[in-house]
Amino acid sequence: MKSTQDDITIYVSSVPLECRPEDRGVANKVAAQYRAFRRRYQGTILIRPRSASKLGRVVETLVRGLIAAFSLPRGAVYVRYDSYTALLILALGLLGRVTVAEVNGRLSAEVSGWKRWLQTFFDRLCLPYAARIVAVAEDVRSYVLEAMAGVRRKPVVAVIGNAVEVPPHYVPRVPDGNPTLFYVGTFRRAHGLDLLLDALSTEALRGVRLLLAGAGPEESTIREQVEALGLEKQVTFVGWVNEDELVETLTTVDLGIGSLAIERAGLRTAATLKVRSYLAHGLPCIVGYEEDPETMRQPFVFRVSGDREDVAMQISDALTMCRSCGNELRLEAWRYARDHFSYDVWVSHISGLLKRDQATKVMF
Repeated sequence: MKSTQDDITIYVSSVPLECRPEDRGVANKVAAQYRAFRRRYQGTILIRPRSASKLGRVVETLVRGLIAAFSLPRGAVYVRYDSYTALLILALGLLGRVTVAEVNGRLSAEVSGWKRWLQTFFDRLCLPYAARIVAVAEDVRSYVLEAMAGVRRKPVVAVIGNAVEVPPHYVPRVPDGNPTLFYVGTFRRAHGLDLLLDALSTEALRGVRLLLAGAGPEESTIREQVEALGLEKQVTFVGWVNEDELVETLTTVDLGIGSLAIERAGLRTAATLKVRSYLAHGLPCIVGYEEDPETMRQPFVFRVSGDREDVAMQISDALTMCRSCGNELRLEAWRYARDHFSYDVWVSHISGLLKRDQATKVMF
């Protein structure tokens, strides 16, 4: 099939083929995005480094990306932007290749010291050479625009939230008398699991169960907090779960836990994979930040804020509503995710972005 500049020809990610457990969520997203591109643009190829070392990832991403660009001279290149892929975006831009860069967070806020300086340098030097920039949330878009302030090159910057795999059919909840919270993802400070455990130790959530799926740098700290608060009977660590295990688990819980302290990563708005995955499986969720405005208006998305007593009461109220509404609320969540967060919808937004020449537009 002959490609045009409105096609995605090459998809580049710096996530290595053999990645750490805490990077599996991103690796799964990369694979799903690639499949979505392949369905629409059949000739698209995926580039992921084999090397797990930092320098190896930079060199391999740059070299293999440029070789592919010369081998496939037409069509756009989609790059998940980070410090490993920044130089590739710069090189492709200098060569005149249409490049779409996806930015997933306020990257300089996630590091410190010389790494922050280096990330800021890459942001200012390399991002302007992307023809289009996809920011996954409004705060990320602001970060990109701030990074490029005063730079003559002005790429189109659009907000296109994360997509997730949406099951083709809705699966109702398995009846259970125990109110249960569920969290899946990496254990990092920005997700606020410490705040959740504080709330779980209050009278308002006495007896409520919490399943924690995943791992990450804060796991030992979280386990220590569980013991210190005496929550061993309420909290269960289930480790990493595969897709089949996740689907089965989501039918037995009442409320999904999104990020509760994302301001620690310098954000107020986000489009996290975990929240959209909850909704895709018909699970109402609770967050401590702003998703896109339309999603925040839905009855199956709850916002919490305040001290631990306030958060505990808000979670308790959300649990009560979820259990009283039964599968009606869950079915509504699944339908919403199908219509807004599927990869078919997402790739249509990307295709529309490639065809636009002017004006930034926010898309969810």
